[in-house]
Amino acid sequence: MDEQESLQKYPRLAQTYAFADLRYCISNFALDLLQKEWQSITQQTATPTALQVLSGGCSCEIILRFGIACKHHLFRAFRSGKPIPRSLVHPRWWIHGPIINFTDWHPKYVEEIETQPSSDVFFKTVGKTKREITKTCSGTWKRRKKPIPYPI
Repeated sequence: MDEQESLQKYPRLAQTYAFADLRYCISNFALDLLQKEWQSITQQTATPTALQVLSGGCSCEIILRFGIACKHHLFRAFRSGKPIPRSLVHPRWWIHGPIINFTDWHPKYVEEIETQPSSDVFFKTVGKTKREITKTCSGTWKRRKKPIPYPI
């Protein structure tokens, strides 16, 4: 989908407070997929076993195929009433997102990223400017004594 179109308009459900941090930040295709997951949460919360189903572990196809948080990850935002953070959507769906050079992405909330010790440069750069990202990366490169060997 064209990034320009995603900067000009977005789906109707994305106008709600839950999607406030994602408007004009991710593609409309990703917003559509998130909306379907969000609507399934609202439908399932009407059932008495919803808490057990939604708070359990998952292996949902939407995470593996598209890199978009499923209803199990979105349930936390649903319960808290806070907007869905951009870190629950793979950077390939971000408008003007970073260069992707990693393969083990998982949806995480910002609190989890900040409290989790990680050498992953990507998660240290979420929400920062280009200058701050360059500074973070150059610090990481300087600390490395030798290049990381990659299997051939």
